[in-house]
Amino acid sequence: MALEIDMLNVDNADAIIIRTSDGPRERVVLIDAGRSGDSEAVINHIEKWTTRKDVIDLLISTHPHDDHIGGLLEVLDKMKVQEVLIHDPNTFKEQIKSLKSIATREQAERAKKSLDSLNKVIDKIDCKGIPRKQPFTGVEYKLLDGATLTVVGPTEEFYANLAPQIKSRQEQTTTYSNSDAEVVDENDDASPFNNSCVITLLAYNGYKYLFTADAGPKSFDSAIECSSENLSDVYWMQIPHHGSKSNITSELIERFSPNTAFVSAKGGDGIHPSAEVVRLFQKQSCKVYGTFRGSLWHRNGNVPDREGYATATPLDCNAE
Repeated sequence: MALEIDMLNVDNADAIIIRTSDGPRERVVLIDAGRSGDSEAVINHIEKWTTRKDVIDLLISTHPHDDHIGGLLEVLDKMKVQEVLIHDPNTFKEQIKSLKSIATREQAERAKKSLDSLNKVIDKIDCKGIPRKQPFTGVEYKLLDGATLTVVGPTEEFYANLAPQIKSRQEQTTTYSNSDAEVVDENDDASPFNNSCVITLLAYNGYKYLFTADAGPKSFDSAIECSSENLSDVYWMQIPHHGSKSNITSELIERFSPNTAFVSAKGGDGIHPSAEVVRLFQKQSCKVYGTFRGSLWHRNGNVPDREGYATATPLDCNAE
């Protein structure tokens, strides 16, 4: 009976594997798969450290930025995926029709690249006949040994309000800014892609684990307000957007009050993770660990040691 969380070392990208077990039974959840070059590391890790080797019970695509969705095509090709949670903005065609213009030329081209990636992944899912569902607040999955994974954000209404900025899968014509347009930059923390990130809460053995992707304060405020789950006193959480200082506030950290935080980041670039963000978590007596020192592994329950793994050292306040 156990829970394991692996956050793989894939630089400024996300690839997270959740494994629950109850005797010989096992459930595997994959949240994102890094960039296209990271899929091999994801597949190899699952094959090495899970008992069913090539099965993913639930795959969650948090949003279509390349550092999250890039590795999914190969994972879908090489692994037996049972179900997928993924947003499909084409569902909101009526809202999208009202859009006048979404961005400058450069920003629109970046957004189009993300949508192209999303289209390919959705087409692959449908071609393989894998069931898919929109990950809106309240969607819940029972794992093993009493573990429950619940989507706490975004709500369907929150996502629908962003849909005109995200655009339809069927509307690929690039449009450019004018006086009525809201400027959208997919690399900005306020982009509709980041704001629409899937946020999930895992409950296990009296502990809460919060997975945040690239969500930001607006996303978290909506989740706190709209989810029926209590997002206070989280035991473990993922620091959002690789430790960007624009994605979390001291008030939110105090609200979540995590004991342990993991951040997926390259380190050494002075940006990811932000030293200021690390300090904010430490001020709440939270231990912070970064993947730039190696892939991270958290375990709860009867889990044997792994060869080649050692106790991790928390980051200090100057970690950059």
